[in-house]
Amino acid sequence: MSLFLIRKFSFTSNQILDLAGLGCVLGYSLLAFYSRQHEPSLAVFFILIAWVSLLTFGVYAYFQHEVSLRVEIKQQQLTQRLSTFQEGITSQIRAAAVKKMRDWLTEKLSQQLSKWLNQWQPQEILLIPHQAWHLLPLHLIEIEGEPLALRYPVRYIPALQVLRLIHERNQANPGNGCIIANPDSSLAGAEQEAQTIQNHRPEDALLMGKQATLPTIRQHLDTAHNGHFACHGYFKPDLNAGLILADGSLQAKELFTSLRMPNPRLIVLSACETAKIRPTLGDEYMGLVSGFLFAGAHNVLAALWCVDDASTRLLMEDFYQGLAGGLSPTLALQQAQRQLREMPRSTVQARLTTKKIMSKTPYANPYYWSGFVLVGDGV
Repeated sequence: MSLFLIRKFSFTSNQILDLAGLGCVLGYSLLAFYSRQHEPSLAVFFILIAWVSLLTFGVYAYFQHEVSLRVEIKQQQLTQRLSTFQEGITSQIRAAAVKKMRDWLTEKLSQQLSKWLNQWQPQEILLIPHQAWHLLPLHLIEIEGEPLALRYPVRYIPALQVLRLIHERNQANPGNGCIIANPDSSLAGAEQEAQTIQNHRPEDALLMGKQATLPTIRQHLDTAHNGHFACHGYFKPDLNAGLILADGSLQAKELFTSLRMPNPRLIVLSACETAKIRPTLGDEYMGLVSGFLFAGAHNVLAALWCVDDASTRLLMEDFYQGLAGGLSPTLALQQAQRQLREMPRSTVQARLTTKKIMSKTPYANPYYWSGFVLVGDGV
């Protein structure tokens, strides 16, 4: 059984970290809804998840005077839904699989969340899922017909320990970075994506094709304050997930053991399955995302499933345009996702000149626009 607990508070940032530490001791994870942290007082919205049974999944909501809402989902149903979703997003029906999961999450959780979100009107949402919930697109839950990610800026954090780790670091360093694109020469869109990004970040080193070797990338990451990987990624358990480079792979285990970065603000993993993990009985989230956060990054943008090359290029171009315009990573992602979802055929054809488009809004399906999630402090 899993418990979702929501509560509204006003806390200083240090008090939030104290509460986060308490959550770690108790073995819980949190979904925190709160306003931006640079404000003197924070409106904090917590949703607490804790497994206490193997039979049901309970949803509880608390507001000031512990008013409770509850929904039960049998554990077998949750397991079956997750299995079907994982199979679907690796097949030819991946777009339909994402829509079905969105509909199921909305059916189970939307009514409970809508009441509190409409009452509190948070400025931003932080999700810290528990166990297999890391694998589900919680940001697609629809509130009054609108996806959560488009209604509010949404970001994730893998665990309370990671939240504390990021907040204990020095402020993210601005500065030059590196762009790694198409190391194995199989992603034509990745090169165009990288060139567009460099237009926004002309001081970044561009490592294209055979230049993107593991030793060269390690050398650049040692001093990079931003990093962008436009390449193939793959998921394997036991820290063997990786990014495919010109001469091998950068694996998650290297990020935990040997690679350290100088507090970069953002690492973008424009690759497939970079946010994927293996569900376990523990609350671990060990993969590429946690690896980059552990190695020093404040934020990681990563994919929950195998993404479409063309739509990813458009999303990334608009994401970096938002960053260049002064938006935070969270707001830049929200804006880029909305633009991609609503982008008309004429705009898509103008930007992707070699692609013939039939649909009026070709990327309206959530498979295309919602695959990437921002994980980190959002600043």
